[in-house]
Amino acid sequence: MNAVSVRRSCSVLGAIALLLTAAGCADGASGPSPSPTASEPEEPPDVDIGELGAESIEVEPFGDFLMSSGDLVWVSGVAPGIVAYDDTMSPVFQVETGTVWSALEFGHGYIWAAEAADDLQATALVRIAPADGTAVRFAVPSPGVPQESSIAVTEDAVWAGIPPAADGAWSLVGLDPESGAVVHTFDAGSDAIAAVRGGFGSLWVTRPTGVLARFDPGTGELVAEIELPPSSTFLSVGPDAVWVMDQRGRVSKVDPETNEVSATIDANPLGIIGGDIVATADAVWLQATSRLAVEIDPATNAVVQRLLPAEGSGSVAVTADGAVWITAHDVLKLYRIPPG
Repeated sequence: MNAVSVRRSCSVLGAIALLLTAAGCADGASGPSPSPTASEPEEPPDVDIGELGAESIEVEPFGDFLMSSGDLVWVSGVAPGIVAYDDTMSPVFQVETGTVWSALEFGHGYIWAAEAADDLQATALVRIAPADGTAVRFAVPSPGVPQESSIAVTEDAVWAGIPPAADGAWSLVGLDPESGAVVHTFDAGSDAIAAVRGGFGSLWVTRPTGVLARFDPGTGELVAEIELPPSSTFLSVGPDAVWVMDQRGRVSKVDPETNEVSATIDANPLGIIGGDIVATADAVWLQATSRLAVEIDPATNAVVQRLLPAEGSGSVAVTADGAVWITAHDVLKLYRIPPG
């Protein structure tokens, strides 16, 4: 097993112990019949991905993070680095990169990835043009973008959370998307950053301790801190909410108007090791380890379906046509579920 497979099989927080609830039993003794109780909500179905018309291809050596640029989906960890696929699952562009160990982003008309050329520090930000696959590299401060983190975009910059070289504060560093010049550097506090995304005029930062921090990208001011479950990691900004997954399998929906959690969804009770999340107007999708993926209806906050087979960790993305793409890197697969 290579170093990257070890990383994505064991998340930053490690495996979470599974919490199981034992059902009680009546002893059958004589006496008054128990009062009727409300029925338990019906569990969403487990659906084999084949029933949805899914197709798959093999992606090597370690197809991992996904990001959509509209018509194309971009997959990290596929030789020679990052590969773009069209709706026929044919490769369109192949971009040579070093190791990509954090989530991709799309913004300002480009795909963005943090690259560890030496496999030690991800100190290069790769900007890829979806029109022709050409890549440009910009430097980010050492020690670089950490593993299992992400890139973010706001109106005027591309961002990463950078850990301190020694004890001290983390930084939020913003680069000009055209020149690559560092235009913002803000103190983000001493608590670790799991991931960062942009949306609703803000930078949203998850912390594994169980906090979603909201920063003003113009001033670096901490606007709000929203309490979340511990082990909160990847997040996605949808049209009207910020969605955060945690490693126990829950998803928190945060209202950007009130800075409050408006719903907590038990998406995958068996937990998530690694995984990923993407939110659209029509659905929120998770790559959920013990399920290949989980779909949530953002209108009702209910789990719609859980997909099988379970094939370990990976990522998820949705292209402009509504197709859902899923990687299962432990079995070297890339899936495409056609629009429903």
